[in-house]
Amino acid sequence: QVPVAYQTALAKHRRMSRHIQLQLVNSCAAIALVLLAHHGVEAVKVRVWTNVTDSNFVYPELDPNSEYGIDSVLDKSSLGIAVSGGGLRAASLAYGWLRALHLMNITSKAQYLSANSGGAWVATPYSYTTSPLSRFFSPYFEPQNLTTSRLSMSLTPGSWGSKAAGKSLLLGAVGNPAAMSGEPTAWANNVASIFLSPFGLGTSDSSVSAAGTRGDILKATQKKLLPGFPVNVACTNNRPYLVIVGSIMTPERQVSPKFFPFEFTPLYVGMAPVA
Repeated sequence: QVPVAYQTALAKHRRMSRHIQLQLVNSCAAIALVLLAHHGVEAVKVRVWTNVTDSNFVYPELDPNSEYGIDSVLDKSSLGIAVSGGGLRAASLAYGWLRALHLMNITSKAQYLSANSGGAWVATPYSYTTSPLSRFFSPYFEPQNLTTSRLSMSLTPGSWGSKAAGKSLLLGAVGNPAAMSGEPTAWANNVASIFLSPFGLGTSDSSVSAAGTRGDILKATQKKLLPGFPVNVACTNNRPYLVIVGSIMTPERQVSPKFFPFEFTPLYVGMAPVA
């Protein structure tokens, strides 16, 4: 399950952060670590990128000499789209913004799509869905032409709006008191059931990857996983490279918690080194 309940509003274009110190681990390896640890396996080979002092660090998807490089991302202009957090209100706004940019053929020209919290509830299914985007987005009506009947027409079957309409985040999260153990499990599960599961996402029994890498990382990912293990693929149909942004909290959260930015992408996850 792709985590989406984040606490920071950090949205940036990757080329604007060349001097940030990052440690990246490829996404397949990160998921494999969790699965193997669950089965008692103590060692696994992973791919790690580090950037502690090198200001010329190049992100894997932008590296022309790396098997992780994606030509369709490299060939685009230096343009990034960022959608903020803010719960269901942010998700609704992000849905409208992405639909408008899609209709204007701007999303296909953008290298990156960055999102956190509520914005990620839309950006994640948008980036990974296998449904046609004409179905994912509901029809657009100009404000002066809106009527009550046309508002109902906007909730077309299969669209993100039709899946989110009428759902209660809070009631769903507290509906099972046994799941409320002080951790955000119930909330995360409810978010996943509303915004991710209808699009084939929202399960921990899956992995992620990106289409179009020079080294065919998608195929390599599928080989490392069990037969039939689902892999959700981003960067198809000329969509931008997704960066889900959040924060992680140090274990001493009850005393003096510290927060660090953390990023989830189709090819890797990463954060600033913890001292």
